[in-house]
Amino acid sequence: MLSDQDLDRRRIAELELRQAQYDASLAERRYAACDPDNRLIAAQLEKAWEGALQRVKACRQRLDVVSAPAAVGV
Repeated sequence: MLSDQDLDRRRIAELELRQAQYDASLAERRYAACDPDNRLIAAQLEKAWEGALQRVKACRQRLDVVSAPAAVGV
C-alpha cells in the first residue's frame, strides 16, 4: 500500500514537471515572438519566462526527492 502511494506521488511530480516544462516552452516562444523595441512587454515576458524556468527547476528537485529511495528506518 505504501508503494502505491509512492508511485502516485512520483506520477504527480512527473505530471507537474511536464506541465512546468510546457509552460516554460510557451513563455520562451512568447518572449521570442515579442518585438524587442517594445521593451516593457519584452521585460514582462522575460520575467514570466524566468519564473517558468524556476518552476521547472523546483519541479525537478521535487521529483528527485520523490524518486529517491526512502532511507527512513534503515
